Amino acid sequence: MIKKITFSLIIFIIFVYFLLEYLENKKKVAIADYNHHALLTTKATYNGVINTYEVAGQKDFNFLLHNDRAMSLLHSFKNSKSEKERNLLRGKLYRALYKSYDVMKSMDVRQFHLHTIDGKSLLRMNMPCENGDSIIDLRKSIQIVNREHKQVIGFEGGRLFSGYRYVFPIIDKGEYLGSAEFSIAFEGIEAKLSKLLPNSVFALIVTKHESYDKVFQWHRGLISVSDFDKNYYIENPKVSAITKRNSENKLVTRLTELVKKSPHFYEQLQQHKDFSIYIVEKGKGYAVNFISFINTDQKHAGYLISFNLQNEILDIQKDYCSYKLMAFVISAVVFILLFIILYQIEKLRKNRYKLQAINDSFYHAQKIAHFGSLSYDHKKQKFYLTDEVYKILGISADSFTPSYKAFLSLVHPDDRKKVHQAYRNSFENKTIYEINHRILQKDGSIRFVEEHGSHELDSNGEIIKTFGSLYDITEQIAAYENLERFIDLQSSIVILTDGKQFKFANKSFYHFFGFEDLKAFKEQYDCICERFIEHDGFFSLEDVKEDEDHWIESLLNLSKRQRIVSMLDSTATPHAFSVSINKYNNENYVVEFNDISDSMLEKLQLERQLNRDQLTSAHNRVYFETNIKNIMKLNEDNNANTGIVFFDIDHFKQINDTYGHDVGDDVLIALVQVVKEQTRNYDHLIRWGGEEFIIITRVESKESLQQMTEHIRVKIQNHYFKDISSLTCSFGLAIHKEGENIKQTITRADEKLYEAKENGRNQVRI
Repeated sequence: MIKKITFSLIIFIIFVYFLLEYLENKKKVAIADYNHHALLTTKATYNGVINTYEVAGQKDFNFLLHNDRAMSLLHSFKNSKSEKERNLLRGKLYRALYKSYDVMKSMDVRQFHLHTIDGKSLLRMNMPCENGDSIIDLRKSIQIVNREHKQVIGFEGGRLFSGYRYVFPIIDKGEYLGSAEFSIAFEGIEAKLSKLLPNSVFALIVTKHESYDKVFQWHRGLISVSDFDKNYYIENPKVSAITKRNSENKLVTRLTELVKKSPHFYEQLQQHKDFSIYIVEKGKGYAVNFISFINTDQKHAGYLISFNLQNEILDIQKDYCSYKLMAFVISAVVFILLFIILYQIEKLRKNRYKLQAINDSFYHAQKIAHFGSLSYDHKKQKFYLTDEVYKILGISADSFTPSYKAFLSLVHPDDRKKVHQAYRNSFENKTIYEINHRILQKDGSIRFVEEHGSHELDSNGEIIKTFGSLYDITEQIAAYENLERFIDLQSSIVILTDGKQFKFANKSFYHFFGFEDLKAFKEQYDCICERFIEHDGFFSLEDVKEDEDHWIESLLNLSKRQRIVSMLDSTATPHAFSVSINKYNNENYVVEFNDISDSMLEKLQLERQLNRDQLTSAHNRVYFETNIKNIMKLNEDNNANTGIVFFDIDHFKQINDTYGHDVGDDVLIALVQVVKEQTRNYDHLIRWGGEEFIIITRVESKESLQQMTEHIRVKIQNHYFKDISSLTCSFGLAIHKEGENIKQTITRADEKLYEAKENGRNQVRI
């Protein structure tokens, strides 16, 4: 006996040692995975900000191309013969562009720089006196633009500073005039990152090659060696508010010191790849992320560093401490159980007593769980019921003689038919049965029960015994009904689902999607997830992995920040929702969708500007390409057709020639307002080009489309337009056919518009 116990103790110690080592490694992996996801979130946000500035840079460049005065001066500069003439032209260019540059500076453009066709500095708007120096050998982007006449975007060092540069070729009337460069200040990038990730502090370190080696010698005093490594530089605190703020931040200074002491830090830094280091300092968790970025030569140029407060690291450590404690306790329990088993081998005679104790525990457990069991011996024709079954049925064993008829009499009258059918099917097919029904007790009270049953067969396949269980679920039903009432009071959308099928949805759900009830919704959809819009930054069904059972599991595998979806409401207006998921029971989840459209507005502002025509505020072609599939699907879901109304202004060229382009612009703005007043929430007005417009509408038939358009035509004809009094429009209509590309529908409508023009204008043709 002693030898067995000693051997078991040795096995126990070895097992616990390896188990704790395994959990320690799992903890490190869990923290590394969490930090990796946090790093990916920061990197995605950073790339999103950079892409946003690309849109702004393209917009600024378009303003330059439409500045006739500036284009004329650039032509003159290219053809100038003397330095004196070029200096005069630089001054004129500066005066022509300085107001635009002031606007750019407010949008975080640090440098607006024009280059000559041979790669020299033509004009630095931020330092107009410094020009004429050749930068083509220093700047890869200038070489590419001069050689290939295509735009180049990326991080790059320069004579004055390093930064993100957006370089565009200036081509006017087929003639290459040089290039224009917009450089973004890191302060602007940092400000936007801080808004999107408020719990982070950011810094930028740049390689010596991209900073110190490239700037003017007299400008080198404005950059300093970074605290992380002598081969990386930062802007001097005298010129950079970010550097000054970070240098005064005691926490950032402390984290920097701890990072440098971290094992393998310098080895990771020299690999020029993304990495993350986690730190626990004064009871708080932090992650310092290093995101590598490259220059236009596709070579490493530096790191974006984010100092993040991540107390989740402490939670992971606490969890794994708990796991270790649990592992030790469980192992100890196992050892004790093993000891008990070995001890009990010596006392087999006590098994009968133990069996009785287990049997008593079973009945006691049934009482606690409101769970009873029953059986029926078909040969003896005898029932066996536990005490808890009698309690659930509301009867006593003395006053009740068990029989099928007697039991069925206790079932609620409205449920007897389905219960009898379930029993009958089970006996005839010799299969298990599962059914929920009500018990009507003698005192009139009703209990809800969940009943299960199975059969034991003999060698001939005949039923000899039936075993069943009765589970009182009255309290669960009451809790479920209370949950339904509570959920209905929520302003957010709340559903109960197993990830595949709906069980319940609240009133906000029906109000948002425009359905009467769950039955009406299920006629078109099986799951709310089918309404998720596939779009960058939002979760959709396309993001569900093969090894994930359903969309809820996929969302649970994401961080809370990533649980964001977009859905169209009943008017085809897109909304953004954060998703909260809570386990209701073993199979179902309570899923809450909170509308965060307003808080997403700032992030999506530039994208939305791209969807609007800048003059008339009507939608533009970008909006059309982005939303047409969702619009058509929503029309189809409402059992309606997608109609196209293609129209333009009659004799618009005469208006421009007679009254001028300013009046022509006012006419376009007024026309859009008139048309908007006559359209519905789910109609979409798009400026297709010039004076041409398209309305994408939801219609039942050709007649209703023609009637709606005729109404708009008359409203335009009768409207008073300032300066020109009145105007008319011609309209071409078409309804989308099944299997047809929407562009073909638009072409058919355009042909009808041409027909209306040919037949006298101011009319509708379909």
